[in-house]
Formats: sequence, structure tokens, C-alpha cells
Amino acid sequence: MAIVQFSLAPEANNNIIINDGAPDTTLLPYRSLTKEYRKVLDRVTVNTDLDSKIESPNLRASLRDFLNQTRGIDFGIENLFLTRGGQMALYLAAALILKPGDQVVVTAPCYIAAETLFEKLGCQIIRIPVDQYGMQTDILADVLENNDVKLLYIIPHHHHPTTVTMSKERREHILELIARYGPAVIEDDYDYDFQFNYDPYLPLASGEHGGNVIYIGSLTKVLGTPFRIGYMIASKNFLEAAAKLRVLIDIRGDMISEKAVAAMIDSGDLVRHIQKTNKVYAKRCDLLCTLLDKELKEYIHYQKPSGGLAIWITFKQEYELPKIARYAQEHGLSIKSNFYFTGRYAHLNAFRFGFASMNEAKLKTAVNVLKQAIVHLYPQ
Repeated sequence: MAIVQFSLAPEANNNIIINDGAPDTTLLPYRSLTKEYRKVLDRVTVNTDLDSKIESPNLRASLRDFLNQTRGIDFGIENLFLTRGGQMALYLAAALILKPGDQVVVTAPCYIAAETLFEKLGCQIIRIPVDQYGMQTDILADVLENNDVKLLYIIPHHHHPTTVTMSKERREHILELIARYGPAVIEDDYDYDFQFNYDPYLPLASGEHGGNVIYIGSLTKVLGTPFRIGYMIASKNFLEAAAKLRVLIDIRGDMISEKAVAAMIDSGDLVRHIQKTNKVYAKRCDLLCTLLDKELKEYIHYQKPSGGLAIWITFKQEYELPKIARYAQEHGLSIKSNFYFTGRYAHLNAFRFGFASMNEAKLKTAVNVLKQAIVHLYPQ
């Protein structure tokens, strides 16, 4: 199944865009980045050092320390592999684990790019519902008992698309199920760094899982889409196989960016940037929730997330989201986070409202346009 953007009218250049949950690149520490890029490019060894490796050993070492401190995952440098974004990490892991006909368990709804990947690999997909506490592990237990599941794909933090965070009880249950049935697990932790609560849950990969959990993530949500830096934490043998597969699609990484980001980690600039943006995004999340409650409460359902960059908004069935999106686009608001009100997920009548990249004025305008669309299309 192709992933197709919903488009009913040409997008105006001055439109406000609601994305899927992207960071605000205007908040980047540009002075720090520029300084580190200059250092990398000024080195005498630039022509040999930057062109000879598939990945930067500097970034591997720096990122290993960063992830160990922030995720509580105790692993060696040999257990970390760099990729061009989290999507490449997901592809490599899935392609190494799966063969046509294998059974894969995902959530319903699921991150649509992952679901499409598993279909392209010829797998049989089993879907487990998600509620306000995450994947329903009682149903998962029955599925694992009665099926030969090869892979479990999960997003415990800020589930994509619904943004819910899996409860502590279900995390413990899922680790028990992994130990009992032994499926391979891909834990996709695409925006763990954005936590609005003081004491967030640690990833499943930080617990006892017998080596079954492959942990993937990215710095793209921290630094922005131009920075295609992803990673995978797994066994040494698995990552050696991943390295051999990667060279078939990408011979080497972006060594210049990787060295610059490594320097940002070592200097503490990356952590300071995360701390700064977390405060900004938390305020924007609060503001959006206030606006939704004030202007759209009678038309929608949503659950305020504990972190991340987006809110999952479900419109009541009588308010058809494709029609609302068409009206909004004609009046200066483009909903680009729209994979979940077209195609197979059209019945959900929902979308991800990415708030992190929108300032106060844009958030207010976006909600006002949505309200205007409903009032105009569905007069009382």
C-alpha cells in the first residue's frame, strides 16, 4: 500500500501547516552547530577521515554515553549501530528478522510506514488494539499463545499515531510475554527525549528481555528533519549483519554532520537544547489543549499526551474530517498529518496535530480555522 498525502486543492504558500509531529527548527542552537561544523571542515584530515568510514566513531562513542544516561540501557559500543534516520534502522532490523509468510504483531492503529514495510516484506500482520494504557497485552497474550509470531513491533512511548504511553503494568506484562514466548521485538522510541513528566518510564530495552528487544531511535526529532541520524541497539552479531545489509542501500553516513553532533553531545549543548525545547513544547501542548477544550470540545475526543510532539485528535463521526480538511486548506490551513483519515484508516476520522513546530499565534489560528470549518459545514 502506497503512503499518499491527502490533497484536494493546491497548497497556498502562506498556509499554516499542521504536521505529523515535527520539532521547531527555529529553536536549534545554530551558533553551536555552526561552530562544530567549522571545526570538522577545517581539519587537515577532512579528505581521508571523513570519506573512509560508514559511520563516525566519535558519534558512536558520544551517543552510547548519552543513551546510557538518558535511557538506562547498559550496553557496549559494539551494540550500537548508526543509520540514516530511524526509518533505515527499522527497515534493516525488519529485513534481517523477517521472511515472506512470517507473522508480525503490530498495534491497531499502527505507524503506517512500519505497517507498509511489513507488508512489502510479505508478512502476515496481526493487529492488537490500543487503548489509553497502550497495547492491550491480554489480547497479545492470546495471540502469542495461539500463533507462531516472529516479530512484535511496539512503540511504548507516545505511541504512533495515538500518542498514548504504555502503563507500567502493561510494560511488566509485555516483558513477561517476551520471556515466555521469545518473539523478536523492535521497540521504536522515535521521540523519547520529549517527556513532560518529571519521572518518565524507561524503555523496555532497559529491562530484562534476554536479548530479544532491538531498540531503535533517532536524533531527527531532536534536531529536525535535515539531520538524518538514527541508531539501533542490539547484539553484536545482529549489528554486523545489519552493517552488511546497509551497504547495499547506503555506502556511508553523513560523516560531517555526525562529527558535529558528536561534539554537541560532548559539550552538553545537545542536552541543553533538549531541556530548552522540552519546556517550550510542554507549554505549546498545554496551550493547544486549552484551545481544543474551549473551541472544539463538543466535536472531538483527545487524550493529553505525557510528552512528544503531537496530539491525536478524533472527530465525532458526524463531523467528516476529509471535508473539514478541504475547507481548512481553502482557508489557509493545510493538514499534512493526514494518513489516518484516508485509505484503510478513514473510519478513524482522526489525525495527529503536531503542535511542537507551531508558535502561539499559529496554534490559535489553526484551531480557529478548524472551528470555522465545522460551523460552516455543519450549521446547527
